[in-house]
Amino acid sequence: MKIIFANNNSYVKIGSFSLLIFLELIPLAFLGMGLFKISLEVISFFFLVFFIYWFFNYPYKLLQWFLFTILISGIDAFNIGEKPSVITLVDIFLPILLVIFLLKVLLDENEIYRGKHVEIKILFALFFLWTFFVAVSSINKQVSIAYWRNYFSGFMMFVFTLFILNRTNKVKSLIITLILWGLTLAVIEFYVLYSLGGVNIGLVRLFFRKNLLEVAWGKSNYLAAFFVLLIPITIGFIFMLKTTLKRLLFLGVLFLMSAAIMLTFSRGGILSLTVALFIFLSRAVKRRTFIPLLLMVIVVAIVVILNPMTRIIFEGISNVENSFSYMSRVNFYKDVWKTFLENPITGVGFGNLGFYSQFKLTDAAASAHNIVLGLLGENGVIGAILFLSILGYSLFLAIKNYINEKNVKLKILLWSFVSAFLGVIVHSMIEPNIEGWQFSMVFWTSVAMFLHFGDLREEERASILGDVSET
Repeated sequence: MKIIFANNNSYVKIGSFSLLIFLELIPLAFLGMGLFKISLEVISFFFLVFFIYWFFNYPYKLLQWFLFTILISGIDAFNIGEKPSVITLVDIFLPILLVIFLLKVLLDENEIYRGKHVEIKILFALFFLWTFFVAVSSINKQVSIAYWRNYFSGFMMFVFTLFILNRTNKVKSLIITLILWGLTLAVIEFYVLYSLGGVNIGLVRLFFRKNLLEVAWGKSNYLAAFFVLLIPITIGFIFMLKTTLKRLLFLGVLFLMSAAIMLTFSRGGILSLTVALFIFLSRAVKRRTFIPLLLMVIVVAIVVILNPMTRIIFEGISNVENSFSYMSRVNFYKDVWKTFLENPITGVGFGNLGFYSQFKLTDAAASAHNIVLGLLGENGVIGAILFLSILGYSLFLAIKNYINEKNVKLKILLWSFVSAFLGVIVHSMIEPNIEGWQFSMVFWTSVAMFLHFGDLREEERASILGDVSET
C-alpha cells in the first residue's frame, strides 16, 4: 500500500509540474504573438485562481491579507484606461472573502461555530433587513446602499474572524497584525507629511489646513479613529510580553502611533483617546503594573511635549465652543433632529440627511457627526435601537469577559479593549467612524477577536498567548 501511495504521489507531482509548465506556455505564446494585454490578463487570472485556492486552504492568511489591502488601497488605486478607477484591492478581495466564508461554513462539519454569539448575529440580520428597506425607499438610493455596504462589510469581518479563530486560536497573531496595521498607517501619515514639503513645512501647512493629511479613503479626523482603537490595545498587549526587547519594540510602535494621532490635529480623536486611556488606567494601575505604565506614560508625554503644535491643538479643544466647526455641527444637529421628528419610524436612509437639512457645508453625503443622532435620523427608532443594541451587547460581553478572567495579564489586555471600545463610542459621538467602510471592518474584527476570549476555557486563554505567565 505504501508503494502504491508513493507511486500515486509521484504521479500527482509530475502532473502538477506538467500543468504549471502548460500554464506558463499560454501567456508566453500570447507574448510571442505580440498580444501583451491578453498575456497580462491571462497571468492575472492564473494568479487570482492561485490566490483563491491558497486562501481557501489558509483562510487566516486571507484575513490578514484583507486587512492590509485597506492600507494598500489607501496608497493607490487601479487605473482603467485613462481615468482613475474607484476599484481597489478591497473591492476585489471582499467578494473572495465572502465566497470562501460561505463555502467554509457550508462544508464545515463542526456545528459549534454556528452557535457562537447568535444574539449579535440575529440583531445584525434584523438591522440589515430594516436598513435595506429604508435604503431602497430613500431619495438617493445609491448613496444609501453604499453606506449600508459599509455596515455589512463590518459584519462580514466579525463573523469571518469568529469562524477563523474558532479553528486556529491565532488570537496573539491577530493582535500583532492589528498593531502592525496601525504602525503602517502611522508610517503612511509620516510619508504624507514628508510629501507636503518636509517636516517643518508640512506641519505649517497642516496647521492651516489639517485635511491635507489624507489618503485615498480618509482624512485626518477619520484616520484618528483607528489610533483611538489601536493605541489602548497596544498598551494592553505590551503588558503581556515578558522579554524586555519585545516590550521596547512595541513601545517604539506605541511612540509612532501616538505621534501619528497628534499629526492628525483631530481634537475629537485626541479627546476620545484621552478618555480611553483614563478608563484603562482606572483599572490597570496596580502596585506591580505602576512602573510599566509609567514608562508608557513617559513615551506618550514625550510625543506630546516634542510636538510643536501641541499647544495649538489644546487651545483648539479649550476654545471649541467658539469655533466655526462647533457652531456648524450644532446647526446641523438641529436639522437632523428635526428630520428625525418628521420621520421617526423609518428615517430617511443612510447618507440622505443632507436632502432634509437647511444647514449643510458640503455637497457630499452629510454625516450627523453623532452616531445616536445619525442612526435616528437615517434609520428611525427601529434602526437606531437595533444597532445600539449590537454595540451595547458587544460591550457587555467584553466587560463580562474581563470580570470572569482570572489571569492578571490577560485581565489587563481585556480591559484595554474595553477602554478602546468606549473610546471609539466617545469618538463616534463627535466624529463619523463606525459608519466608515475601512474603520467598520477593522473595528468589528477587533470586537470578534476579543469576544472570542469568552468562548475559550481558562487554560486555552492562558496558553493562547505564549508570553503570558500564570499569576
